[in-house]
Amino acid sequence: MNRYLTQENTYTIIWCLYYFQGSLYAEGSPISQALLALFFIMSIYYVVKVLQMPYKNKVIKAFLYLALMFGFYGLLRLSADTSGWKYVNAATDYFKEYELSILPVFAFYYFSVTRRVDSQWFYYMAFLFLITACASFFYQEAQALLLTWRDEATNNAGYFVLSLMPIVVFLRKKPVVQYAFLIIIFYLVISGMKRGAIFGAIICCAFFLWESCKSAKGARKFLYIVLGILAIIVGVMVFRYQLSTSDYMQLRIEQTERGDMSARENMYPEYLGYYFSNASIVELLFGYGADGTLKNMGDFAHQDWIETIMNQGFLGVFLLLNYWMSIFYVTIKCFVKRYSNVALILSLFLIIYFMKSMVSMSINGMTLFSTSALAYALAAMDNVCIRRDLNEK
Repeated sequence: MNRYLTQENTYTIIWCLYYFQGSLYAEGSPISQALLALFFIMSIYYVVKVLQMPYKNKVIKAFLYLALMFGFYGLLRLSADTSGWKYVNAATDYFKEYELSILPVFAFYYFSVTRRVDSQWFYYMAFLFLITACASFFYQEAQALLLTWRDEATNNAGYFVLSLMPIVVFLRKKPVVQYAFLIIIFYLVISGMKRGAIFGAIICCAFFLWESCKSAKGARKFLYIVLGILAIIVGVMVFRYQLSTSDYMQLRIEQTERGDMSARENMYPEYLGYYFSNASIVELLFGYGADGTLKNMGDFAHQDWIETIMNQGFLGVFLLLNYWMSIFYVTIKCFVKRYSNVALILSLFLIIYFMKSMVSMSINGMTLFSTSALAYALAAMDNVCIRRDLNEK
């Protein structure tokens, strides 16, 4: 029994159980609070372990700067005077969401560098991840339907499911299982009606199919081509079925064709206009503080860059730019050095979250599915043994 209750397994199961709230137990219950507290304690421990390492990947350093910045602002938010705010949310939400999103990167970088996890571990965990994603998806769908008069609604958990894409790379030794996962992810994302997630799923699936076929050789290459064709046929059938049976999906497509971005086309200029017209020198440099968008505008910016510049000013934008440039740099480096599977994981992560950052908020919405795969890929950049585990040429 003890060989299953390892650090990496315990840490992962705690995170998954936390996202089963609403499905297995009441949302916001003492159970979820206890799981969250335990997860944070363990996460901080692994941050310290990574800081003690003599060498850290460029992206890990960028994540560290973001974790420190968002954590500091989040702690200040706990004692903020909210009188006069246009909208007030729970004081702990900011710290919780950003740190819950970022800190698992450090844990899994540590697990990967110390060889506590490998591609085989990810293969078995992929099934737990899929179950967790499905449970969260259907719970969020039920919650969304309670708030609308329609039989269908936009399910924001579409991004949650889409974040499984980097994990699909670890299923490569079982191509049939791998493509079955791909189809399930695509079906759920399409069913969620979240336009950004659907577009991201199409790009991710197309890129994955292309890279899988390109890097395979011999009989496996033929198998990937056949499976790829079947996946495309099934994907088209799923999309056409949803389109023909869903009035809401037809409405969403019509809204997209009209350039309707759910009011974002008006929101973005308004937020930036307010910031540059009203911010003092200090606020230009350091922003209005955590939840500054709620304080001044009454709603989140629904875009990483605008949310960050209003909350953390030019400091936040600089650190956010450093973060994205670091990931782009290591991804290009992987392609140049022909670390194909590492490059594929990094590319899928980039497609999902960089696209999301332009139309929504990604830094506080990353999942352990994607950050664990990212951390393993980053560790592979630093360790030839891990690259060999990913069958790099």
